[in-house]
Amino acid sequence: MTPNASGFSSLRPDSTVVITASGKRLRAAGRGTVTLQSATNPSTKLVLYDVLHVPALEFQLISVFKLNWDYLRVGFTEELAAVITDPFDRSFAIAAPWSSESQAYLFPTAGGTEFSALTTTATGEERNGASDDEELALPHVHGLPEWVKTLWILWHERLGHLGRSSVPTLAKNSVGLPEQLVKLIRRLVASCEVCSLTNIRKSPFPTSTTKTSRALELVHADLTGRIIVKSFGGAEYLAILVDDFTRMVWVLPLAKKSDFVAAFIKWRDEVVPFKGPIACLRTDGGGEFVNAALNAALSGARHEMSCAYTSQQNGVAERHVGLIKHTMRPLLHARHLPVQYWAAAASTAAYIRNRSPSSVLDGITPFEAWHGTPPNLADLRVFGCLAFAMLPVKTREHSLAVRARAGVFVGYDKERKGYRVHFPDTGEITITKHVEFHEDKGYDFTTIPRPEPDVHYPQEVTEQAAPQAPGLRPRIRVIGPRPPQPVPSITTIEEVDAPAVASAPLQQQQQHQLLLLPRALAPTLLRRLGST
Repeated sequence: MTPNASGFSSLRPDSTVVITASGKRLRAAGRGTVTLQSATNPSTKLVLYDVLHVPALEFQLISVFKLNWDYLRVGFTEELAAVITDPFDRSFAIAAPWSSESQAYLFPTAGGTEFSALTTTATGEERNGASDDEELALPHVHGLPEWVKTLWILWHERLGHLGRSSVPTLAKNSVGLPEQLVKLIRRLVASCEVCSLTNIRKSPFPTSTTKTSRALELVHADLTGRIIVKSFGGAEYLAILVDDFTRMVWVLPLAKKSDFVAAFIKWRDEVVPFKGPIACLRTDGGGEFVNAALNAALSGARHEMSCAYTSQQNGVAERHVGLIKHTMRPLLHARHLPVQYWAAAASTAAYIRNRSPSSVLDGITPFEAWHGTPPNLADLRVFGCLAFAMLPVKTREHSLAVRARAGVFVGYDKERKGYRVHFPDTGEITITKHVEFHEDKGYDFTTIPRPEPDVHYPQEVTEQAAPQAPGLRPRIRVIGPRPPQPVPSITTIEEVDAPAVASAPLQQQQQHQLLLLPRALAPTLLRRLGST
């Protein structure tokens, strides 16, 4: 804690009451992050999180408890100095010599001020029930404890497997994310198996030169699909809307491409009353965007379309389609959800992206750019986890009946302040605040018949050509993937011992087998079949 507000790199309001050793009560004015540069080793910086700004405080104090909470080691030397080290960085070491005048270990900074490096003052919440002796006991560190790993993997999943470079920025521009553990998540996120399985890097789109000055001055739109599996709601397409000024993103699951206009009108009626009229809509010129119904819905706003085969001109929307899919994949795979949950995963991905820092906004989240306040992340939960929703009293059979029902957490409701829970056994969705989450577990789908996906396979198209010579196969053009077909084994093919001139049925059989052979075996079989 410190009385100086100038040393904070980030500061937010806080009214915590601090009780001094003399019993005096001091009220804090804020809480934030302070970076200290060692005077003895200028290349070493000590970052302190959750530092209290207490204007009436006489000294600047560093708590040993907080240093250990940030997982720094504190040791003592025979030369009467306290040494702060980082178990993750062997080159990090800061010495705080003992001051007989102040009767404390002082940490000299490059700015000329000195922090008292060792105090055992802590609030009751910080002590967490520990006695003074327990607080002064410095743990011997052998790697990270299991509870730290569990805590940060939990937050990594709550944030939709957000990239490690975005976490420190998000901590500064949001509420509810524990700042003191940011350093740990940046090291632990690399071990996430779901990220290793689902995240793929792509080349970035060129940076747009368009500059907007207000929300809804320019809205980017794109549509992706046909998605091979229908969602539980029957959607097969996904429309993306992005506000250029705030980078706020909305997703609209659609059953048909033609449903875009109706979904756009509903979205327009929700946002325009708060942010003013839409000035321009930019699309790729697809059929779902070029029609009289959409022109009427724009109410005089411009409709810009990118050139044919030049998707980079609509790069903002294209990139956000990739970002949403990039987030959807780990959301579905982490708790082994059926693919039919893709629409719920898309909505949750947009919810998380809007609360994640944007480089275009200098680290500010789209949520803050749109609403004017930082997002509160305290209500985030792991998508797809096992959730027990409380049953209303009137639906319980008797007073001794169970009080909750197991389901799947499928996101956050945008109209009501509650969580969405899906019950796979009946297909129902409830919206409630009374939920108990088991975030480390997924729903046991083996207890019910696993839903069969409504898969769309594009059909084969056979071209009806003119009559062909006997023995020749008709030309077939295949669109999209085909269901797997049985392939003859190599042993079966090698047993064919055909004469040089075979009958027509045998020729057709051999041709069919040849088409299914690996390329390397084709020349050998051709030689055995002779002129055929």
